[in-house]
Amino acid sequence: TFRSKKDVYKTVTDTSGYYHTYVPPGLYTVYAFNPETEDAYIETIELGLFERIVLDIIVEKGYSLSGEVYFNNNQHQATTLEFTSIRGVINLTTTDDGHYSIWLPENSYNITGTLTDHDEANEIDIDYTLEVYIDLTADTRRSLAMDKVEVFDLFLESKPLFTGAISPVRV
Repeated sequence: TFRSKKDVYKTVTDTSGYYHTYVPPGLYTVYAFNPETEDAYIETIELGLFERIVLDIIVEKGYSLSGEVYFNNNQHQATTLEFTSIRGVINLTTTDDGHYSIWLPENSYNITGTLTDHDEANEIDIDYTLEVYIDLTADTRRSLAMDKVEVFDLFLESKPLFTGAISPVRV
């Protein structure tokens, strides 16, 4: 998978492990996962205008990271998570009941996410956020709790401030 900020390009290898794809110029996170060997790969590349590159993807041992995302006393809904490492950024949307599962190479990851829930009783939207740091060195199951974003109304009162001198006008 080649993912830019606005597009996703997918390709598969042939039986010999070769792949071929065309993508427009841009910055991409390349993600590969082999379900048979459980190997994974992430790298960020930049492709310039009229540039052709050969990218040999060398996969390494991958680890399963899975669990559920919850908020407000164990409620769930589909949430987009972002897994950021020094190698790149991978996005994943959980199931409607908050479950997620991804294979990633060993590394440190910052996991972030946001969601908005509508409180029917009070007719307001409530925002939740998530930020978790994890060192992935083995298969891991981890539930992720989202925190309510506290919103405070702030009112500032100002009084006009004038400085200077007034001189009488003489005619």
